[in-house]
Amino acid sequence: MGRAIWTSVGVAVVVQVLTLVVGRSFGKERLMIGWGMGALIRLLAVLVYGFAIIPALGLPLGPALISLVVILFVTTLFEPFLLTR
Repeated sequence: MGRAIWTSVGVAVVVQVLTLVVGRSFGKERLMIGWGMGALIRLLAVLVYGFAIIPALGLPLGPALISLVVILFVTTLFEPFLLTR
């Protein structure tokens, strides 16, 4: 179970950095478009992680998905502050 959680942490960090880069690339005048694109990237990441990566690595589905979604949710709460800086 620990391996599943730490793998989810790594995936979440990569996904959040990617969404931050994408969100900032739209600039402050199109902030909502960037934020929406970030939400789509996070959704796709959860789907790919759940259907492809978790089974391929043999991780337990519940702990891996729950930890990924919780980490993405918590870090998303800080995203507006990072996008408007």
